[in-house]
Amino acid sequence: MKTQDYSVSNGDGKQVKKIIDHFSIVPDDVKPPSIAYRYCPPEEQMMVQSKSTTQRIMFHGDIEFTRDEYEAITNFNDYLEENDLEVDSEFNDPEILRFLQTGKFDFKSTFENIKKYVSWRIEHVPPKLSSL
Repeated sequence: MKTQDYSVSNGDGKQVKKIIDHFSIVPDDVKPPSIAYRYCPPEEQMMVQSKSTTQRIMFHGDIEFTRDEYEAITNFNDYLEENDLEVDSEFNDPEILRFLQTGKFDFKSTFENIKKYVSWRIEHVPPKLSSL
């Protein structure tokens, strides 16, 4: 199965591109146990400071976004809306921030990376019996 964009009406006559929900195809017995999601390192281990930048290395757990991170997430969501694009609701703020950081906060690149990730997940997770 390949990832595809498809158009849906958002109620005001506009067509919105949406990425197919990739998490709904993963069976519960393949997902990690919920305890795996509960680990949260100390605040000082969530960010790495270099000479010129600060980079987040932990995206989930009990975290507070910096003002710049929150602004980037808000601006990306505005970009999606302005361009009639949509990502699955599974992409919450920490996930979006992870992709924004990977895409060097370029919105078009971030959206393309999300699409590639969804395509990869659909193709490889869960593994097909033929690949074992």
